[in-house]
Amino acid sequence: MNYLHLLQSNSIKKYFLLCVIGFFFVQSCVAHSILFVCDKFPWYTKKATFNQIISLCGKGYKIDVWSQEKNVNKIDLDVIYGPSSRNVFSRTVSNTFYDIDAIDFKNYDVIICQYGFIGKELFALRREKKFNAKILVCFRGNDITSIKHTPNYKEDFQDADGFLPVCKYFAYLLSILGFPEEKIWVVPSAINIEHFSKNKRKIKEKIIITFLGRLIRKKGVIVCLKAFKEVLEKYSNAQLFIVGDGVQKDSLKKKAKKFGINKQIIFFGWLNYQDYVNILIWSDLVVMPSLTTSTGSQEGIANALKEAMAMKVPVVTTFHAGNRELIKHGKNGMLVPENSVYNLVKV
Repeated sequence: MNYLHLLQSNSIKKYFLLCVIGFFFVQSCVAHSILFVCDKFPWYTKKATFNQIISLCGKGYKIDVWSQEKNVNKIDLDVIYGPSSRNVFSRTVSNTFYDIDAIDFKNYDVIICQYGFIGKELFALRREKKFNAKILVCFRGNDITSIKHTPNYKEDFQDADGFLPVCKYFAYLLSILGFPEEKIWVVPSAINIEHFSKNKRKIKEKIIITFLGRLIRKKGVIVCLKAFKEVLEKYSNAQLFIVGDGVQKDSLKKKAKKFGINKQIIFFGWLNYQDYVNILIWSDLVVMPSLTTSTGSQEGIANALKEAMAMKVPVVTTFHAGNRELIKHGKNGMLVPENSVYNLVKV
C-alpha cells in the first residue's frame, strides 16, 4: 500500500464514501448486538463516537456502551453534543456499563474498540473468557503513532477481525506494521452538519482567530501563540479565541502573559454546543497547527477542521498526518509545515 497513492483522492465527498464503505464492513458481520468500548463516554471529546453510535443504531443494531472510566460530573448531552442529543442517546444506547463484571460478552456479535490500546485489552479478554464476538479496532491518533503503543501491535492483533483507522495515513502505518490490508478499512470521524449553521456574524472592528481542541502538545497551541504575537504587530485589532482544555492550559496562559499578548487572548475552556457554534459564527479564521511530538504522537484529522469548514470558516492547518487528506492547499484551506511560526504568519 503506497501512501502517495492513498493521497491521490482528497475530496470530502470521497471521505464520506469511505466512511460508508467501512460501515458496510461492520454490516457484513451480520451483527445484531454491538458493544462500544471507550476509555470515557460520554465526554466532551467523544462526539465522533457518539455519531458512530447514532449511525449504527439507525441501521437497526442494538447498541451498548462500556465506559472504562465513569464520569465524576454529570454530562448534559444536549449541551455538549447538540439539540435533542439526550433523547437520541436514550433511544440508541440500551445499556451503559462501567463495571466489567456487569458485562456478558457472549451477548455481542461485534465489539468496537475506540483505540488501539483498548483493542489490546479486548483481545486478551476474548482469549480469557472465550467469547466469539468479532473485534474491530478504531485507530484515532496517539494509539497508532506513539512509540509507547505500537511496538507489539502485530503480535497483539494476530487474531483481529478488522481495523478502522480514521485516515489513509494511519491505514498506511498499519500496513507497514504488517497488518493484513484486507482487514483495514478507513472510517473517518463524521460530524453532524445539521448542527452547524452557515450564518456568519462579524464582531465589530475585530479580527477573530480561533483555535479549537485539546490543549496538548500535538495540537501545536504554543505555535499558535507565537504566530499570534507576530500577527498583532501588524493587526492590533486581532483577537485569539482558544476553545478547549487540557494539561497545557496553565503553561499556555503563562506563555501568553510572558509574550505580552494575554489581553488579546481569551481561554474559553470547554464550551456548550451553542456557545461553540457561536464562536465559529464569529470567527474569521480557524487555525490548527498540529505537530508531531517527540514520542511520534500525531492526530488523525482534526474534527474541528471539519466543523469550521461546515460553517464556511477559512482554515489553516499543517502538513500533518490525515489533515492533508482533508485539506487541498489553496482550494478548501491552507497547509503549512509543522512547527513553523514563519509560515503560519505568512499565510
